[in-house]
Amino acid sequence: LENTENTMHRAVRLSDKNADPPSLLCKRISKNCVHIEYTSKRNMIDLGIGIINGLAKHYNESIYIKRFDSNHVITLEIGRMNKD
Repeated sequence: LENTENTMHRAVRLSDKNADPPSLLCKRISKNCVHIEYTSKRNMIDLGIGIINGLAKHYNESIYIKRFDSNHVITLEIGRMNKD
């Protein structure tokens, strides 16, 4: 998740000058938690949440996602659930 902006979205922008993927600002909060600030004119955050949940399922990870909306920026807190 932390590398999406610098890898996938960068590649999309380079391959298609008209592409406008969302801007993602990621910050690691702890070993098991990351915050992602999502900014996009198209407001397709639900697609992004679906992708995150799909990745977690694919890699057999239990996660939680908290969503915070404010002033055209959506922040997601994504954390790995304890495997105790």
